[in-house]
Amino acid sequence: MAPEQTPAIGRKSGAQAPFLVMAAMAIMGGVDALVPRIAEQSGLFQFHLLRAAMVLPMIGILAWKMRISLLPRSNGAVFARSCAVGLSMMIYFGALAVFPVSEVVAGLFTAPIFVLLLTWALPGERVGPGAFVGIALGFVGLLIVLQPGAADRSPWVVVPVAAGAAYAVGALLTRRVCAQEHVLTLVFWFFGLMFVSSAVGLVLLEVVPGLSAETFALRPWNPAPEPVFYLYCTLQAVGSLAGVGLLTQAYKVGSTPVVAGFEYSFMIFAAVWAWLLLGQIPAPHALAGMALILVSGIVILRFGTAGVGKSLLDANRP
Repeated sequence: MAPEQTPAIGRKSGAQAPFLVMAAMAIMGGVDALVPRIAEQSGLFQFHLLRAAMVLPMIGILAWKMRISLLPRSNGAVFARSCAVGLSMMIYFGALAVFPVSEVVAGLFTAPIFVLLLTWALPGERVGPGAFVGIALGFVGLLIVLQPGAADRSPWVVVPVAAGAAYAVGALLTRRVCAQEHVLTLVFWFFGLMFVSSAVGLVLLEVVPGLSAETFALRPWNPAPEPVFYLYCTLQAVGSLAGVGLLTQAYKVGSTPVVAGFEYSFMIFAAVWAWLLLGQIPAPHALAGMALILVSGIVILRFGTAGVGKSLLDANRP
């Protein structure tokens, strides 16, 4: 009986993967929609500093419970990856405070396009011709969402795409030079870098004349934010870790292409949460463009290289 039970258990676990990944995306979409509210109380560096200060002890406790060493196997590789993902998250969260959530998320989800293009440029990597159809679809979808050049559109609307590009670099580094690192190690050192860099940023805003401004990205330390600010930061920290945990479990029990495809539900959940929490309703053209980006991601996952089909939000997304 035992040999017959094992496949059944495996099938049952695999069937849970879509629910795990959608739960992760629902949580992440919700906590990310809180960023515009956080931006009313603090600046970008203060937010990242406090969030990192909350997350680092949580990771340390998890690692101690699981008996996992947080020391990297390769200091240089983990540092480079942390820098790439850190830049992406600085741009992403900074943009969330300025632009509609659906547009920022669409920009982040151009990451598979950049992963594919960067992979194509690397020696020894092969990319199927069908994947370039996905690139074309994603590019058209992005133009539909962002509408650069329109009379009522700021030229800065393309900034979220930079988050996707930096994220793609982090994804490639994760696969090529950090594959042997534990997910907790990668997340721990990412947040460590964010803590240090945010502290440096706050010091520079205080000592460099004319650098600070009343914008989310350049706002100096607010010594007395309202209590709800700390609630939002706590939800962001706990929600991010919970999302990473659920997504990692989904990749352990499910098929990689299936789980990676379901990651695109993040765009849907982010739009729903932005509507519920912020009253932001995506315009019809934005919904159409997001649908094209979703299709492009599925095409890339189907026809791209093996590396493109790996998760873009599990170990990478803090």
